[in-house]
Amino acid sequence: MRTGAVRRASSGCPPRLTLVVSPSGHPRVVVAVDERDAVTGAKGSAVAAAFEGGAGTGVLHLGAVEVGTSLPPAFAYFRELGHELIEPTRVGGLNDNMTLCVLLFPFVPSTRPGRSKE
Repeated sequence: MRTGAVRRASSGCPPRLTLVVSPSGHPRVVVAVDERDAVTGAKGSAVAAAFEGGAGTGVLHLGAVEVGTSLPPAFAYFRELGHELIEPTRVGGLNDNMTLCVLLFPFVPSTRPGRSKE
């Protein structure tokens, strides 16, 4: 199920969400089976909205907005990764956009012809 396929339950409440990693390494938000690995409520809605913009946007959201938040392990891992990407820019460690592009490249989906979508 793609992030865009995550829908609100019939009661209007957002579903329990978790992160999975595709075979190519891209994290995406899906409905959680196990509540221990899920985020819910406003936090879940914010994370789902961030991942609607793609894996890179979602990871950067986790690293910038969810710092210090109690999160399940999958979210916490990508929050730390996002924080590692954001922290150098905050303190002036990255002085050009090329460095940031190289760091984010693994999260950019391939648009080459013939590649199957995940």
